[in-house]
Amino acid sequence: MRRNRLVLVVWILVALAVGFLAGRARITMEGEEMAEPQSTEEPTRKETDVSLSKPTPVVVRSIMPEYPENARREGIQGTVFVRVLVDTTGRVAEAGVFTSVHPALDSAAVAAARQWRFKPAEMRTRPVPQYVVIPVKFALEQ
Repeated sequence: MRRNRLVLVVWILVALAVGFLAGRARITMEGEEMAEPQSTEEPTRKETDVSLSKPTPVVVRSIMPEYPENARREGIQGTVFVRVLVDTTGRVAEAGVFTSVHPALDSAAVAAARQWRFKPAEMRTRPVPQYVVIPVKFALEQ
């Protein structure tokens, strides 16, 4: 019983700390709600400023992988997630398996992903390298 109360108190303290740090918590004292502290400084950038958004490459050309014959015979199917690094020219600089299904499908997915082309991500109108995870689906026809 004492341990349960301790766990409950710890959870409440953690929740309050996270909420307070996020700037969303309101502290109450004797039933009165205290206002959140307001910043007197003007924000330096608007929330909608595109330069603050996370850059994302856009697929220009995707290559479908060859379905490995041994995987087809064994009835193996699924989606392999491949993590690629898109360089400033839109080419894949690195490719590796993020989520595996089967070694044969994994290698086919990586080989296909290396041939993909992207419009590179931009930050402040300049191309920047960016990692992206792409799904490569292998499905047997019914």
